[in-house]
Amino acid sequence: MLEVRDLSVALSGRTILSGIGLNAAPGTLTAIVGPSGSGKSTLLRAITGEIGYHGSARLNGLEVRQTCPERLAALRAVLPQETHVAFAFTAAEVVALGAHRGPTPSPRRIDELLATVGLRGMGHRLVQSLSGGERQRVHLARVLLQAGEPVGPEGPRWLFLDEPVSSLDIAHQLGVMRIARSYADKGGAVVAVMHDLNLSAMFADRIAVLSAGRFVTSGPPAEVLTGEMIERVYGCHIPVCTAPEEGPWLLVQAARQTLSA
Repeated sequence: MLEVRDLSVALSGRTILSGIGLNAAPGTLTAIVGPSGSGKSTLLRAITGEIGYHGSARLNGLEVRQTCPERLAALRAVLPQETHVAFAFTAAEVVALGAHRGPTPSPRRIDELLATVGLRGMGHRLVQSLSGGERQRVHLARVLLQAGEPVGPEGPRWLFLDEPVSSLDIAHQLGVMRIARSYADKGGAVVAVMHDLNLSAMFADRIAVLSAGRFVTSGPPAEVLTGEMIERVYGCHIPVCTAPEEGPWLLVQAARQTLSA
């Protein structure tokens, strides 16, 4: 389990998060949503051990701030919002950086991971020569290598993804979300910071909403993604409806007058 209790974060003397509570379970995908600047990425950085916090954040029973980086690396892998590669590494070399333990992965394994993220045969390309979306998927392949199997000797493993589809077209957005969904379905757990409410509704088991550094609500998409919540948190009137052929997924569609305002 991921259990976050009364978590607060202050950076440079400014309170960014206050009193956050969040639960996430193995076998599930949890989306963290909210307006820009609401503290989503800060929350992810806190619960993955990148920055300090007050309160409690326990991952598989371990208090994150009290757990050494090596042990955390065996439990969870993190895809930041942005990752800059300063050296002339190939895509395959960047993926191989995910091997935090054990022998260097075989070229075949790296090729398999690149194929998984839609970059088959591109291992020889310099990362700097790739598009923003391609680089984002190279780093996802690196994270998948680090994470390994969804369930390991110490229990379920975790993927923490910060806006994993921000630079991708529709087809690759769906591809990345299917990878995340598959990881959760195999017994791992995924926590993803998301801006796209449609994708969150389609793939997440639970959605947690932040606004101005505070927790608003959480629950299944059909319960959380209401017109009232969107108007209260995002400040805009957007009708919410159910996709007629795809079951319980919710579609958020902007009214014409909203877009033209």
